[in-house]
Amino acid sequence: MRGVFLAAKSDYEGGYLFRVEATLSGEIFGDFVVVAKAALADGQKDVAAVLACAALEDALKRFGRLKGLQVDGKAMQEVVNALKGKGLVSGPQRSILDTMPKIRDAAMHADWGKITPQDVGSVIGFVEQFLLTQFQ
Repeated sequence: MRGVFLAAKSDYEGGYLFRVEATLSGEIFGDFVVVAKAALADGQKDVAAVLACAALEDALKRFGRLKGLQVDGKAMQEVVNALKGKGLVSGPQRSILDTMPKIRDAAMHADWGKITPQDVGSVIGFVEQFLLTQFQ
């Protein structure tokens, strides 16, 4: 029993539990991105926008929680600001992320005229890259 406990404790302290959660999150939201890409390719921009933006927002919140931030119940802009404030996103990722809440708000409030296929493509591309870099 002691050996099992010590091994479990070592895994927890080594961050293994959090890496497993991050990997599983990345795989689930990777599926959302695959479906969003297919919808966009089929000319279903609005469906793709909702899927991609939902995946983005949830991935950002999960990433924030993994890094110890209190992001539950926060608007996406607040989550973005918290991540930037802690230096968890930087460089080009930071600049691109600044545009995402506007696209997300238009998608989630059915303001379809405010979203272009290029906007959706940029969200999909950002989510793919974010998942690859933060959830592996």
